[in-house]
Amino acid sequence: TICRAVFPRDQEEALWWIRVAKKDLERARYSLEKSDKVASLFWSQQAVEKALRALHIALTGDAPKTYNIKRLCEAVRQFLDLDESVLEKAYELTQYLSLIHISEPTR
Repeated sequence: TICRAVFPRDQEEALWWIRVAKKDLERARYSLEKSDKVASLFWSQQAVEKALRALHIALTGDAPKTYNIKRLCEAVRQFLDLDESVLEKAYELTQYLSLIHISEPTR
């Protein structure tokens, strides 16, 4: 296809992850509009994770071996000048999601 001729495989994969991240962000916004803060937080976390995964693939050509947002930030930080506050926010988002998983009743 034309896309394969223009983009190497790793760029195609990175673009695919960006599209998925955008969908997750749309889900987060929709959930927030419906006052479902837990779902909004979950989909926000998913969007950030997938966007960072895409960035890592675009920068290195390799898929990262983690799903942890803080670790993904640290992995791309070596290529970009990320402010320390970005890592703090990544850690904060991961902690919020962990708290939700802990506090949810088991079914």
